[in-house]
Amino acid sequence: MTASFYSSVIGPSADATVVMKFSDRAIPRPIFERFAKVCRENISFGEIDAEQLLLLLNRARIALSDSGRERASAGAAMDIRQAQSIRRHVIRQYNISNTHRAARIFPRILKEYNAGRTVLELSARHMLSPYVIFKNIAEAIHGVGARERLNSISLGKIRASDVFDERTAREYEAARAYDYESTAVQLEIARLADGREHNFVSFLRDDLGIRLRTQEESLALATRDGTHPITPDALFLSRVEINGERAHWVDFKSYCGAPFSFLLPKAREQSEKYDREFGPGFMVYENGYVDGMPFRAVSARALRDIIEGGMRRAILV
Repeated sequence: MTASFYSSVIGPSADATVVMKFSDRAIPRPIFERFAKVCRENISFGEIDAEQLLLLLNRARIALSDSGRERASAGAAMDIRQAQSIRRHVIRQYNISNTHRAARIFPRILKEYNAGRTVLELSARHMLSPYVIFKNIAEAIHGVGARERLNSISLGKIRASDVFDERTAREYEAARAYDYESTAVQLEIARLADGREHNFVSFLRDDLGIRLRTQEESLALATRDGTHPITPDALFLSRVEINGERAHWVDFKSYCGAPFSFLLPKAREQSEKYDREFGPGFMVYENGYVDGMPFRAVSARALRDIIEGGMRRAILV
């Protein structure tokens, strides 16, 4: 699963074609399903470190692709960030699938909380997201305005201790730190993703010399003209070929593309909408993707230095 990237250097003519090749292989579907199954069987809701991710990979009999132990011939390998991304997807799908169960047993959870159990204890006992548990407890105890206050806390406008009693504030901090579902964590993930998207689009424009319209520029143009905004991350004005096919647009995703019901339909809808409006394009996945995506996709793992930090490297040949 070696990642590599190639691009022609744009010529002096404005009509020159920029040719890009993303040669990273997709994750085989059986490998993905094996790892996702292990993540579901060992469900937890917060961040885990590389060593713990490696344990999950070992349980799924999957090699670490950047460890020198990759079984490339079998394709049974992932890198740490792919494993982390897929695990996050598993957690998100699990939480969505358990929404009704959480609501059904909440009276029992609230009774146990009032009897002295912590949110993390309740999460482990009932295998539910600690932040989801906390939100419902806060609303039950502090009224319907609790969720608005939580949003203000997540945005850094106020502190939990400013609006909640000592125990509730302490439970908020525990749930926030331990759960991907927390608004604060989701906002931070989105902020980092926006930065990586910006770096990728800047690389296409500034380093490869591709003439393009950014998402922000497309939105401003639609607002000015009073039209409905259709805004891929980069709409190409230059002629671009990706993996031998004409590409009119790309849309960047800062995760691993995988067939989860909360994730895939939206990406497919976006791809189809952009194709209808502009012609065929590609979804670009920072952390690769699982084989069998229902649209054109490429993996940008080879460009991670640029995506992460905007660092330029001598990768054009």
